[in-house]
Amino acid sequence: MKKMSKKATALAGLGVLAVVGGTFAYYNQTVSLENPLNTGHYDNEVIEDYTPPTDDLKPGATIDKVVGAKNTGDYPVMVRIKMDEVWRNADGDIIDRHSSEGLTAFAAETGASGEFTAQQIDDEDGDVSNSAGGEDNSVVRKNLTSSSKWTYNVNDGYWYYNEVLYSGEETGNLLDSITLASNIDLGKYIQKDYYYVGTSGMSQGDVTDNMWAEYTVSRDDDGRVNGITVGGSAIDDENNDGFYDAIDMAISLGITDEQKLFRKNESLLDEDHTGYADANYTLTVTSQFVQATPDALTEAFGTEGSLTGLPQDIQDVINGIDLDDLDLNRQGTAGSQGNDGE
Repeated sequence: MKKMSKKATALAGLGVLAVVGGTFAYYNQTVSLENPLNTGHYDNEVIEDYTPPTDDLKPGATIDKVVGAKNTGDYPVMVRIKMDEVWRNADGDIIDRHSSEGLTAFAAETGASGEFTAQQIDDEDGDVSNSAGGEDNSVVRKNLTSSSKWTYNVNDGYWYYNEVLYSGEETGNLLDSITLASNIDLGKYIQKDYYYVGTSGMSQGDVTDNMWAEYTVSRDDDGRVNGITVGGSAIDDENNDGFYDAIDMAISLGITDEQKLFRKNESLLDEDHTGYADANYTLTVTSQFVQATPDALTEAFGTEGSLTGLPQDIQDVINGIDLDDLDLNRQGTAGSQGNDGE
């Protein structure tokens, strides 16, 4: 899904370049700009929502998702990009969200082993909203490029391209791919145990769903059975072998030679603690392009008319723009990057 937001009627021709699964998809808007060097609100924002294919979204999987920007208009601009993510459950309700405004939680580092494991309070409790307190990091790593031309601003969560982008030029990639954590919380599972007393000539397949009766099995931290309760009554270690098992149940239930005890166990997802199971992930990339004049950039990127909240190298680029020397006729060749790339 793609949404456009105009902040003025006179806009530079701009585009965000996205590569999904190796296929280039251009999101362009071209609008004439009559007086390109007049100070004013000549900026545009392009928002792209990306939802990975469900079949590809598996623990530990890396999915191609390339993010960059291209100036498809006629005049020089500067660009900044931010990213936000949201997880929605099967009902469409938001269960988790992160933004690049909190980079530590949003773009966690890969571990020393090369495997990405997200920082989570508990990766098996099925609680991604952290109702118990604290905060989990994002379970999706954003594999950012090592390009020195992108500068992250901790104050607003944007990555700034630290050069003027002339007509036809591309920034080069900010993001190459995303990786789903190998330890993603896929919910809390509940063990359900059932039994049925049938005749000796029956097999498990003869026991239909409505025949099964639930009983309770308690287990220690290692999964070893340390107690069985049937019909509200606890079953003892009837044969004194140190275990609680089917033999104890059969003795306690008075199973005869003409009868047979059937048991089954199911592991079911707790509907109140589903984690990220059956959830949909969307990464929203917002690219803002602004006409390359100090006044326009200060108003769009700055705060209350000041650039002090921006990284120093971005301030230097903006303050160093000389309108008399700005080459409006400069055209980048197809695929060229700002200042001819690195």
